[in-house]
Parts: sequence; structure tokens; C-alpha cells
Amino acid sequence: MRRHGVPARRWGIALLAGALTITSVAGCSEAADEPPPTTPATQSQAPDPPPTTEAPPDPRAQAEAEGFRVIEQYYADFDQLEQGGFSHQELIAKIIDSLGVNFRETQMDYIRLAQLERWSTQGATHVTNLGLQSYEEAAEYDTFTVRICLDRSGVVGVVDGEPQEGVGPVMALDYHLYQSHSDGAAPRIDGREEAEDAACG
Repeated sequence: MRRHGVPARRWGIALLAGALTITSVAGCSEAADEPPPTTPATQSQAPDPPPTTEAPPDPRAQAEAEGFRVIEQYYADFDQLEQGGFSHQELIAKIIDSLGVNFRETQMDYIRLAQLERWSTQGATHVTNLGLQSYEEAAEYDTFTVRICLDRSGVVGVVDGEPQEGVGPVMALDYHLYQSHSDGAAPRIDGREEAEDAACG
């Protein structure tokens, strides 16, 4: 009895086809195990606000603010001076220090018209000594007089040809000022004279 077998060529084709089938199925199985890559959902975010840039401070505005602050104190000091007068030391503390000007070269020279005149020109007021960088104001003025009493008791004088201390009498100086109608303007000093036989407290 003759056995009918499958030719070797057919076995080879069958095995090759089976191998391809297994490989193909295995590949599909591996691909099925891995989930497809997920792309994260894009969340809608509000755009970042643009950075706020502060405007640089205006040097003129800063200078004017500082200048007006000093001028207000200057007015307050002169109001007090006009009401009752200051002694020599009080005047140094209240007027000269508040203006930030060093007039203390000598007791007799600590207030000089030349120094004060730097605030004024004809028809305008310069307050550069009071903290402003550049500021001018033309304004109407009212006139008034401030009397400053200089205590010269510490000044060295001469009596009968001999130097003495404490011989200088109290000297009254009248400063004639024009006060502006506009707020913030310093008084303009129009003149100074020594008051003869004036009461000086």
C-alpha cells in the first residue's frame, strides 16, 4: 500500500506561510497591547498681561515738590519771625537751617543781602536755593517788612583802642520783602536797612 505524502515542496510552502501568519498575528498582538499615544488636550489659558512699566519720575516735578515743601517751611518761619522776632540763635536754627544755606562765616555776616538776592531777579522769582532745579514765576507781590534782630554780644569790638568782647549792641535789620499772590513763590527781597533806635526784643 503506497502512502500518499505531501511533497516536500508543498510542506515548505505551507511552513513558510504558517510562519508568516504567526509573525503577522504576533505583530498585531503587540500593537494591540500598546495604547495609542495620547496628545494632551490643550487648555485654553488667558494670555499673560504685558509687564507694567512705570513711567520714570519727572525730575522737574520732584524738584518742585521738594522746593514747595521747603518754601512752606520758609513761610512758616518768616510768619513766626514777623509776629515776635527771633534771637540770634533761634534765627540760625529756624531760618538759616531750614533753607539749608550756610551763612555762618561770622556772627555779623550770616545773613547777607547778596546771598538772599540770588533768589530774585527783576520781575521773576528764582527759588533755586530752595530745592528747585529751574523754576521761575512772574507774579504780583504785596510788600511787607521783616525785622531781624542781630545779637552782637559775642562780637569783638574796640573800646578806647582796645579790643573787647560783647560790646556790640543788638542791631535791628529791616528787610523789605514782596510776597507773591501765587502759592509756592518765595518772597522777593527788595532792600535792607538798619533800623535806628528800633525796638528789638
